[in-house]
Amino acid sequence: MDDEAQFTLALTHHQAGRLDQAAAIYRALLAAHPRHPDALHLLGLIENRQGRACAAVDLIRQAIALRADVPGFRLSLADAHYAQGDWLAAEQACRAAIALDPTLATAHNHLGVMLKGQNRLQDAEQAYRVALQLHPDYTEAWSNLGNVLKQSGKPHAAEQCYREALRRDAKTPETWNNLGNALQHLSRMDEAEAAYRQAIALKPDFVEAWYNLGIVLGESTRLEEAIAAYMQALQYDFGNTSALDELVHLMLRACLWEGLQAALDELMRRFRARQADLNPYSLLDLPATAAEQLQCGKSRAEKIAAAAAPRFAHTPPAALPARIRIGYLSYDYRPHPVAFLIGELFTLHDAEKFEVYALSIGPDDASPARQHFRDSCAHFIDLAPLSHIEAARTIHDLGIHVLVDLTGYTTGARTEILAMRPAPIQVNWLGYPATSGAPFMDYIVADRTIIPPELERFYSEAVVRLPDCYQLNDRRRPVAAHTPSRAECGLPAQGLVFACFNHTHKIMPGIFDIWMRLLDKTPGSVLWLLESNALAAANLRREAHARGIDPMRIVFAPRQPLAAHLARYRLADLALDTFPYTSHTTASDALWAGCPLLTRMGETFASRVAGSLLHAAGLAELVTQSFAEYEALALNLASDAARLRDLKQRLEAHRAAAPLFNAPGRVRDLEHAYLQMLVQWIAGKPAAAFDVQTL
Repeated sequence: MDDEAQFTLALTHHQAGRLDQAAAIYRALLAAHPRHPDALHLLGLIENRQGRACAAVDLIRQAIALRADVPGFRLSLADAHYAQGDWLAAEQACRAAIALDPTLATAHNHLGVMLKGQNRLQDAEQAYRVALQLHPDYTEAWSNLGNVLKQSGKPHAAEQCYREALRRDAKTPETWNNLGNALQHLSRMDEAEAAYRQAIALKPDFVEAWYNLGIVLGESTRLEEAIAAYMQALQYDFGNTSALDELVHLMLRACLWEGLQAALDELMRRFRARQADLNPYSLLDLPATAAEQLQCGKSRAEKIAAAAAPRFAHTPPAALPARIRIGYLSYDYRPHPVAFLIGELFTLHDAEKFEVYALSIGPDDASPARQHFRDSCAHFIDLAPLSHIEAARTIHDLGIHVLVDLTGYTTGARTEILAMRPAPIQVNWLGYPATSGAPFMDYIVADRTIIPPELERFYSEAVVRLPDCYQLNDRRRPVAAHTPSRAECGLPAQGLVFACFNHTHKIMPGIFDIWMRLLDKTPGSVLWLLESNALAAANLRREAHARGIDPMRIVFAPRQPLAAHLARYRLADLALDTFPYTSHTTASDALWAGCPLLTRMGETFASRVAGSLLHAAGLAELVTQSFAEYEALALNLASDAARLRDLKQRLEAHRAAAPLFNAPGRVRDLEHAYLQMLVQWIAGKPAAAFDVQTL
């Protein structure tokens, strides 16, 4: 067989995916003709495809040395450098291809990929746009442009790019998946679901699409379907830790405990072995230590910080400004637990000394809650339509001195904005009960109960302790005058009522065991839970039966408007807390409505919040340090009606004067904290922990 026939045979094998056969012929050909540029190039492609990028680079460079005028060789070299993680070399190879042929759309598209790999999103966007100017029907470039726009925080523009790509080629599952991601970001869940299902129809083993479908189904409270989607993803790729993480969280929401421990153990094993990162927010539900939460936050923050560009610089003024500009960055200017707490925040700030901005990164849901914040804050800025860079630049141009993040790593987070350092002082407060782990967050606001000095080492931020409690409460939170009857609430006419209105994902099997023993030892008592989802209700009743308790002794409270919901607490004798994620706004609700709460504290922020609130409400005796102490005290209270009445009377008598509900005092404390942070910055000193003194 002559050389040309050999090469043709090798190419046939190569195009058919028979890479080993093709490589063998290329090598035989090169043994006879070491300077065969096409054989060198194509063998390099196979080496790269099979994970040997270094060998690929060497072979392709030899091909380029023989034929320096072929742009395609340069693009193949870029791919090999890309596989090595050498983004700069990959970029240079693309630019060399463009220099050879500036009209080559594929070269500009390749350049965009390499620039995106360096997180130079604006440059990547420009490269893709050039590719599309040269070749308007370039499907891959449309999809790549959409990816960059979505990552830049422009989901509307990304959606249009994906639709342009699909208009030209509707059979690419990756594009359907990407479209689903954009639609999900825009809260158009039905459309997102349809896009993911189309991706799966085209590629049934598409793990990422199964994972994304699970997210949408979970958001729609179709928990059984969501669990099935994650299990399908894990069937195709059991090593997908993100899918396992979401599966565990959904099992918690559904109180589906069969198989939970095995899944949880595997998830934590991977995390502790540093084999995978976890979602810092979902870790709050899990039996993780404060050190592990710090590790998780740092890992997430490092990735975000690495991609942050530009990073704004700030020069301290010579003296304190006449009015200090405070910005509150939040996704939750809507009906949400954080919004319920900060309802009075903007009206209580001293307008002569502080200029306050509500910086919204969440969708406009047209709710009364959002309108309230628009009306109560002098400056309500909607950053949601802006890209991360545009939002950060807007904050910087506003001259915000202290930027307070109320979202953390919770739903809707846009931590990328904070990573660009739009403000000289950046603070973690209220919305995320853990450390951010981020070098771009300077302070975390807490109190002496939540972060005593011996626990400071678990926080990357400097700890600022407010005098009484870190949490702000809205004293205007309405409690309906009408108290419903026990019959109206499905409660028995007689018997003690234990209540827990936390979300079901906080109910762990261990705490449920204690609750069932309390019911067993307190004849006629019932457990009153919030009706979160039908699957959880059915599972909890089944678990009660398995522990020898009549399932009907668990009563579920349907969701109601806040005022009516709070009025129901008058029928509860004792609120029982969850662990390790304790009650936060739910604890304040119970105490505001006059219902005592029993909690257990751990070492993490999320496990200490209810303890802080009870101290600030004057009920520190209801804070326990172990499950045994928690159970013993609960049983003691259940058998002592007089003591329970006394606790309720104390709450009612002292509620108005309790530090927990002193909203004006809390805002003054915050203002003094912000002032001291600024003084520290102006003096040229790094952020340092301090306690705000009671004035």
